[in-house]
Amino acid sequence: MTGPCRVCSNCSSALFMYPTSLIWMSLAPDPELQKNTLEFDRACARGIGLIGGVELVADRRTKRAFEPTCGVGARCVRFAEENGLIVRSVAGDVVSICPPLVITTQEIDELFDRLARALDQTLDWAQSERLLAA
Repeated sequence: MTGPCRVCSNCSSALFMYPTSLIWMSLAPDPELQKNTLEFDRACARGIGLIGGVELVADRRTKRAFEPTCGVGARCVRFAEENGLIVRSVAGDVVSICPPLVITTQEIDELFDRLARALDQTLDWAQSERLLAA
């Protein structure tokens, strides 16, 4: 077997090695994601298990979005990359977080430290560009 078939075979074999209960347990709502991102005053968090998203908004109270031309999500992704974190911007200004299933608790803490730095840098940038609601 070669090429994509071999990769698919290896991936499906790897999935059988994970206990099913562990995978489903990781899909429970993640209070850590909620706790960490709620401290950032210009974001609304949502997620399930290890998959999460942080929606960056101009006004958290009204959830008013930034103008699409501002590129706030893309700027946050750039700041995250500068801090050694790989995230992506989806659906406007939602920053998507999707760590591997094998991430440790210590690595999750490090992920949130890096994400917090990127969010703080994004907030500073948005303030300097006068993109935030008064």
